[in-house]
Amino acid sequence: MPLLERLAESEDPVLLDLGLVCPSDRETVQLLELCEVLLLVARPDAAQLGRARASGWLREQRFGVRAVLVGEADADEVEALIGVPVAGVLPLLPPKGSWEAKVSGRSTARRFNQAASVLATSVAKLAADRCVPAGAAS
Repeated sequence: MPLLERLAESEDPVLLDLGLVCPSDRETVQLLELCEVLLLVARPDAAQLGRARASGWLREQRFGVRAVLVGEADADEVEALIGVPVAGVLPLLPPKGSWEAKVSGRSTARRFNQAASVLATSVAKLAADRCVPAGAAS
């Protein structure tokens, strides 16, 4: 059985990192159509937000699309700019071993873990809301 078929049959959540997706890539778009939730992950800088905005065609698909920002940002401003609801903002962690990591220590990791937990709960709820029980689809 091909991997994607096994993933589609799984009752457990599956997380796929697809990188940059183009609308002309029909195989990937077909894979996205199986998704209950699609997260666009971007840092709040001009280049990455520009790519997220260019990915606006994803909103027109049937799956739930949300943005996840990595780094301090105003979620409302970013949402207005890219046209995709923001599911959460994760703090940017400094590289391990760097001076910033040593200074910020556990507080940054704790903030990241708390934000990631809230994000995971939000995405799980969105996915559950989008799931249609077997036999209920028309």
